[in-house]
Amino acid sequence: MTQSPSLSSQFLLRLCEMQASAWSRLVESFSPIVYAWCRRAGLPGHDAADVVQDVFATVARKIHQFDHQRPGASFSAWLATITRTRLADFFRRRTGQPQATGGSDALAWLQAVPDLEHDEDSRSQFQAKLIGRVLEMVEEEFEPRTWQAFRMTAIENRSAAEVAQQLSISIASVYQARCRVLRRLKQRLGELPQ
Repeated sequence: MTQSPSLSSQFLLRLCEMQASAWSRLVESFSPIVYAWCRRAGLPGHDAADVVQDVFATVARKIHQFDHQRPGASFSAWLATITRTRLADFFRRRTGQPQATGGSDALAWLQAVPDLEHDEDSRSQFQAKLIGRVLEMVEEEFEPRTWQAFRMTAIENRSAAEVAQQLSISIASVYQARCRVLRRLKQRLGELPQ
């Protein structure tokens, strides 16, 4: 019996087919994380933005080589490896150019990108950042009152009755709002490569 592909594998297939909507969602979801890694490696904003572009250009060229079915394979670890490689390329190109005073060792900069394949804490931090980014994207899809009901119950852990009273809506509407946003969040996260 053949298994139907998971949402994540369907998303990867769409990436391999170079579908613009899949690429847009991938870049929108992951680029703030890659940018933060580059900044943590000591790059100023404009250089970090250039490296982020290089990272996603590499991902586009090599996405068909990513084997998500390999035991232990993780898109986030693969992305971190590509980021470290692009940072190394950046520092190599910069060798011979005048350095700012107090420059740091390039190895220390490269180590600022977490090892998501072997470090559970780094993996957890990455997941938290990704969930936060997807939450920001999902928020735009809902009316402000729906989002407030979700945020107040799911994130702030307030009671449905309290939220209903504060937002002047029924308790059932609070539960419905929470359910709709959670369903959409799970869908969006499930679509992304793991």
